[in-house]
Amino acid sequence: MPETQRMVQTSADAKTFRAITRLHVREAQKCPEIWDLMHRHHAPSGYASWADHVALCHTLAAHTAKLQDDKEVEAGQALSLLFLKLFKDTQAPPRFLDQGLAESLLHTDLAPVEEAPPMALPCFRLFLPKGLAQLDTGSDIDVALVVDRLVIARLTETGSEKGPGLAVLFPIATGETYFIDFLWKDPNGNRFDDDTLWTPSLVKAARLCAHAVLVMAYMPELVAADPAARIPGGRGFGKAPETPQPAGPVWIGRDFQRQVQPPRPRPADQKHHQAPRRAHWRQGHWRSVACGPKRQKRRLRWIQPVFVNAASCTSPEAHA
Repeated sequence: MPETQRMVQTSADAKTFRAITRLHVREAQKCPEIWDLMHRHHAPSGYASWADHVALCHTLAAHTAKLQDDKEVEAGQALSLLFLKLFKDTQAPPRFLDQGLAESLLHTDLAPVEEAPPMALPCFRLFLPKGLAQLDTGSDIDVALVVDRLVIARLTETGSEKGPGLAVLFPIATGETYFIDFLWKDPNGNRFDDDTLWTPSLVKAARLCAHAVLVMAYMPELVAADPAARIPGGRGFGKAPETPQPAGPVWIGRDFQRQVQPPRPRPADQKHHQAPRRAHWRQGHWRSVACGPKRQKRRLRWIQPVFVNAASCTSPEAHA
């Protein structure tokens, strides 16, 4: 599968694209279909706005479709358009990765698996906490569009021989799109396709998407939904426009408890000049275990990372 193209090359291009996005938001509010979609969900604080994300995806799709009509679209941009249309047509639901779970998953190794894990959702949008993954330009990687890569391979009729994995598209607020072809048989490689060596931030975001799929498949107890948001009633004599009732956010890891090991008391006979061991992470991993009748089947189990010698469990990354 080819690499998607960067639509923004300079800061001037980024400024222009932001203006186009704001214009598209205003125009989208006039379309009942898009208005309904923009108010179907609610993003909690600390995550990208759902309405802005929907507007961005429609803007990217419209921009790429225009290039296609003008015969100027390249292979990577055509793939982006296919991806964005897929997520528009299926209305892939959003999932919000909790900050605490995300920090622990960043300290968890991915191992090659023989069989692809079951997809709890055919496709979904994974919202990452703001500031967790950033490009070199400073732009946040805050949303990922995730789907079984074999679905994309069948639609494009290419790359199916590589095996199962995830197809991940990152739409960036400045108009850039990045595509990663993630293979379960090689989850730790920095090269996710044949042509591109991805930056560490993109690799980190792609691995978080893979971890999220594993958590939803094998730890469904960590997936929980908040109640639907209440819409305040209108005021005055004018009739307010009818606004759809937004669904409450569905969390991955909202009730997750980080594994923390506090510092051990120092023996009385220990010399004072010996400094205590620094706080550190004991790395976690996914492990294949036997299950089912006569334990003939295999499933993955998460051996969680542990933050050792932690004076506080509020922000382990501050000690890393």
